[in-house]
Amino acid sequence: MTSKLSPEEVRSLYKTTTLNGKTYSYILSEPKGTPIDTIFLIHGFPDISYGWRYQIPFLTSLGLRVVAPDMMGYGGTAAPAEPEFYTFKRAADDIAALAKEIGVHHIILGGHDWGGAVVYRVAMYYPELISAVFSVCTPFLVPQSEYKPLSRLPNFKYQIQLAGPELEAKIVGAEKIRQFLSGFYGGRTPEGEILMGLAGPELEAKIVGAEKIRQFLSGFYGGRTPEGEILMGVEKGFYLEKMERVGESPLLTKGEMDFYVERFLNNGMHGPTNWYRTGEINFKEDQELNFDPETFKFKMPFLFIGGTRDVALPPAMALGMEKHFRSLTKGEVNTSHWALWEKPDEVNAYIKEFLFGAGGWKKASL
Repeated sequence: MTSKLSPEEVRSLYKTTTLNGKTYSYILSEPKGTPIDTIFLIHGFPDISYGWRYQIPFLTSLGLRVVAPDMMGYGGTAAPAEPEFYTFKRAADDIAALAKEIGVHHIILGGHDWGGAVVYRVAMYYPELISAVFSVCTPFLVPQSEYKPLSRLPNFKYQIQLAGPELEAKIVGAEKIRQFLSGFYGGRTPEGEILMGLAGPELEAKIVGAEKIRQFLSGFYGGRTPEGEILMGVEKGFYLEKMERVGESPLLTKGEMDFYVERFLNNGMHGPTNWYRTGEINFKEDQELNFDPETFKFKMPFLFIGGTRDVALPPAMALGMEKHFRSLTKGEVNTSHWALWEKPDEVNAYIKEFLFGAGGWKKASL
């Protein structure tokens, strides 16, 4: 059984620095003795660096120095109002700056959700920095030749709601944050309803304050109403009217949820939801990469782990991505989107084999 960091343990691991003019908070976990290498872990939405609580002690035990930043807008990191601070390019620049500050010239990079999308772009913007990459749940989505708004992408229509102003305004305070996260993390109403239908421009405006944030997170993390209803879905969005009735998420302990609420209260929901307002900016910045879909291949080894029950990012979205990699390993776990927490032993086993198994990254680099 994989051990995990408790909220009390992780508090002592946080460091603070300034990267490209903005404050960043990050977890730094050092192994005993000289590190074999350094691995950066990049979280997504709605999450924080503590989302890697099952992976950090495991990877440290393998001799790796582990760095897990709170990404822009989250936890102890700055939360500027402008969306341009939340782009893939900005994240890549900040990750490269953090590696330089720590004093390393090469890093392994892992990501989940938005963090998964980020790691592919970091490997494109800074290929000389990255020695190996893994992404959990997020497949490689190629840079587009034309901008496509979210309304044209059925699996991502929920992002329209997250990009709008109402959700942010309504999820304010510890209890609302708790409800929101519980709904996102699988919580349900007493009737068994989910909290996430994921659409509309109202989400940000409604998630204001600790109580609303708690409700929102509970819904995102699998909490349900007393009737067993879930609170979100990919085509419609987050069912805000059910948020106050969502139960606890089955994926976090009360202490862990308390810690999440505390960290989300630092900045509220505007920063985290800003990641959903960057589509057109990301498209324009991607043009700098001069991506050729016929010839481009990542040179460093990659691992992709899909969640078979992930409705937002189903493994089928990864079909055909092999053409863009010189070395790609693919695996699956029987989980929803929250694979890091639902099946940590299996996820960690994939990562260990990818890095240290026969023919793995470390063997190949010797």
